[in-house]
Amino acid sequence: METIRTFAKYISVLDPMAQMPPKGMFGKCHGRTTPYIFTEQEIGILMQASLKLYAPDGLRSKTISTAIGLLWSTGMRPNEVCQLTDEGVDLNNGLITIRETKFSKCRMIPIHNTTISKLKSYVNDRDNLRRDLSDLHFLITTGSRKLALRNFESALQVIRNHILIDKKEWNRRPPRLYDIRHTFACNTLLRWHKNGMDIDRKIIYLSTYLGHVKIEDTYWYLTGTPELLQLTSRSFEKYFYEGGVSDEK
Repeated sequence: METIRTFAKYISVLDPMAQMPPKGMFGKCHGRTTPYIFTEQEIGILMQASLKLYAPDGLRSKTISTAIGLLWSTGMRPNEVCQLTDEGVDLNNGLITIRETKFSKCRMIPIHNTTISKLKSYVNDRDNLRRDLSDLHFLITTGSRKLALRNFESALQVIRNHILIDKKEWNRRPPRLYDIRHTFACNTLLRWHKNGMDIDRKIIYLSTYLGHVKIEDTYWYLTGTPELLQLTSRSFEKYFYEGGVSDEK
């Protein structure tokens, strides 16, 4: 009914006789908080700011910077990044194995050559700085321990104000780590469109890459950015004016 009500609000603009279901007729539904869509420049600022974080043994700053870059380049869930193991990151073949994720599923994702290069550099720095090799997680922070999600989130809270431009505070909910995943989904569709690919056919690949059980879960990550709205408008105009809807209708 939440979905039907949203559609009915749109129809009521065209047809004043349209009926709109009352809000909350079956109780309060979970709402979707509008995600923050990062720019590539902002991610670069965050990664540079991470390198200045307090790090007694030098691990924390390099690890947070690498973790943000990994989220940006793969669209993984923040917790998945924290749970990665050395065994699951195959830099020779450019594959990351994500185990026991949401719904207890496992999946393998390919990574770009530039990502492989950065991760190899991180591994070299990490192993030179750590004193204890007993923890087999890929992202290691202060005290040679794995990067915990709560510590990753805390680090973002410390550095995210670096991307505020001419403002002293956020006029909306501050960005979260999960918003980088939303950004990845939107940017992937835009990149496919620019390369002339059929988004309707390709979106199943994005859904699989993100580890979704249903393609509807992927739609949840798509946000009405100006670029995507422009893309949608052009697609509708093409459908409408090129025979999808006749003039008689």
